[in-house]
Amino acid sequence: MRRKLKLAITALVLVFSLNLMQPVSAAIDDGTQITETLQPVSDLKAVSLDYGKIKVSWTASEGAEGYVVYRRTGTEEAMSYFTMLSDTEITDDTPVTGSYTYYRVYPYIMDADGEMVMGPSETYVYAKAVYKPAPVQNLKAQLSGPTQVKLTWDPSEEADGYLVYRKAEGEEAFSYRYMVEDPGFIDSTAKRDVYNFYRIYPYILDDSGTMVVGGSGSYVYAKPVSGPEPVQNLKASLSYSNQVQLRWEESKDAEGYLIYRKTEYEDQFSYLYMVDKNSFTDLNPSQGIYNFYRVYPYFTDSEGNMCTGASETYVYARPLGFPTVYNLEAENDSWSGNLNLSWNIDSDMADGHYLDGYLIYRKIGSSGEFKYRAISDYSFFEDDTASYTDYNFYVVYPFYYKEDGSMQLGPCESYTYGKAKVPPVGDLFAYEQIDQIRLQWRANSQGKADGYDIYRQQGDGSFTYLNSTTGTEYIDKNASKTEANYYRVYPYRTINGQHVLGMSNTYVYGWPQNYSLGQAIADYGWQFIGTPYVYGGNSLTTGVDCSGFTTQVHKHFGIDLPRTSQTQESAGKDIGRDLENAKPGDVICYCYDLSEPSCHVAIYVGRGRIIHSTTREYADGTVVDGIQIGYADYMTIKTIRRFW
Repeated sequence: MRRKLKLAITALVLVFSLNLMQPVSAAIDDGTQITETLQPVSDLKAVSLDYGKIKVSWTASEGAEGYVVYRRTGTEEAMSYFTMLSDTEITDDTPVTGSYTYYRVYPYIMDADGEMVMGPSETYVYAKAVYKPAPVQNLKAQLSGPTQVKLTWDPSEEADGYLVYRKAEGEEAFSYRYMVEDPGFIDSTAKRDVYNFYRIYPYILDDSGTMVVGGSGSYVYAKPVSGPEPVQNLKASLSYSNQVQLRWEESKDAEGYLIYRKTEYEDQFSYLYMVDKNSFTDLNPSQGIYNFYRVYPYFTDSEGNMCTGASETYVYARPLGFPTVYNLEAENDSWSGNLNLSWNIDSDMADGHYLDGYLIYRKIGSSGEFKYRAISDYSFFEDDTASYTDYNFYVVYPFYYKEDGSMQLGPCESYTYGKAKVPPVGDLFAYEQIDQIRLQWRANSQGKADGYDIYRQQGDGSFTYLNSTTGTEYIDKNASKTEANYYRVYPYRTINGQHVLGMSNTYVYGWPQNYSLGQAIADYGWQFIGTPYVYGGNSLTTGVDCSGFTTQVHKHFGIDLPRTSQTQESAGKDIGRDLENAKPGDVICYCYDLSEPSCHVAIYVGRGRIIHSTTREYADGTVVDGIQIGYADYMTIKTIRRFW
């Protein structure tokens, strides 16, 4: 029987071509029986659904075992077999969108031989398939603050955006309010003290750019409350040349005010600031264009909600366009101790004019007035007359010259301050010697110091005052032998009776050493620092050259060295050329080229330093002649020799 049924359906599919306006008997001429005992279906309907689908439904035909559905789409000339089913409705997922699709439904029964016997079809139905999104789900309305309504919903599949419709209590129909691309909307203009009702319609844009709007499944509602009365007599004026000052009359019952702003290039006002008085100065408006302002009064209700009043008008002002000076800072120069001013500028033009420079004003101490200090062409300035004892306060004004030669000044929105400091010492070293630490430094040529305060930290403690000296050397005979000793040296000056401490930009550390012959040799030479350089000299007190110095220091300990640098390079024990292997007391031999004999010798004292007899000129022009401390790598090292 199944085979007969299959053959019958196949025959229907192959030969059943039914014109819409032809009667059924004319269309079925292949031997298929038409029985009058089956009644045609009734209430046949076709309805467009979302996403381009069509739903066809009907009332069952009494006695029918099932139904055969025929269809003609917008691109076909005649109906053809579509499907067979036992239910009384079907959803067509494949109609042609944008055109009508036609449907006929035939009831059928199976006879005793398994042949299909179809009933008649009295009418057809049709619907236009439109691809539109489904209604949004989970639509909610809640107050965003007491005066605004926040709408949220789940996204609709494939929707390109959403249309927001609203009607207030007492209105008859919903009207268009806004269009958004993403789920969510805040209605800031909801009617106060009445219910506001909302519907959301998803939409898509078809291939031709036409908007196809989906349905709205349900509506939601919320009731904002009233705020205080709008402000009156709102005015805007320029403060300096690039700030906008707002003033208005106080609003009755208002606790404060919300300031909103937009520029001439923006579509909507956005929140800027909140104040509790009836004035406000905008320090950072957009320059050279119009800035628009609205002021909304507010109060807080008994539940702590902010109730915002309306804004009836806006005001505007156009700042001249002076650039903003920001990041104004005063820092001490790391070498001179002077105060260095620096700032940034976000533009080099003001109201169409290029800036010509900056006026710098200063006041010393917290009282008094700012006075002109200098003019700068650049965004930095070094103040070499700043006070060491009082704070120096600074403001910086950008300016350009007008056509009449006068200055047009811009504003200064902030100030900075600082004190000049005695500049730090240079070349601070800690030398580890037998039972002591020797500190040595170089006086800073940028600023005179009356003396130096020594601070020490032992182990994990803190720096505390140790001693003072007027020289550039200090020996700590009480340094710890079990913990590291850390040192800072602060230059100081006595100014107007005040002990003004200077800068310390580094620290040094060390441990006292136990006795060793090499350490003793290195320590011994220190007492002769300052003895002049004399070529061929052999006196550690009246004059000596480089090899004479190394020879005489070793001779004090009963060690004989060859007299010249060339002969010392091949005597004693060879330590190589790497300073990491050198120990205090070793002799370092130098040359200009490794292929040449040694031309200079020195005694290594540790920490990458040497003591030697030479003539040295510092970068600042200072010349030191004779026995002195220097850097061990200042020349090419040919060899390191050990004689102890």
